[in-house]
Amino acid sequence: EVGIDDVIMLDLALDIARTKGLASSVLYLAEAALERSVAAEHLAEAAQAADEGALEQALEVARECQVEAPALEAAEQLLLRLASRRNLQAALELAASLEVTGTFDEE
Repeated sequence: EVGIDDVIMLDLALDIARTKGLASSVLYLAEAALERSVAAEHLAEAAQAADEGALEQALEVARECQVEAPALEAAEQLLLRLASRRNLQAALELAASLEVTGTFDEE
């Protein structure tokens, strides 16, 4: 797993490489790796927070940056669970509301 320190170090190394005139093809690969690392970090943070909106956004960016499949799949599964919980909560609230108003029928 890539940590924030790794991202900072890679960004610093890229800055140094640019000033030293490293080949653009090598810089491109390194920049893509940095973007992937940042996207993976954001994905992990959104998953840890269990924030459905942030997770959707982080997943979109992670897909674009080609973050590794296991991380994407885990985040997608979490997103499905969060949506299921939200839908269940909405159904429970609707049932409680209908029961209070007397329009709830258990059949």
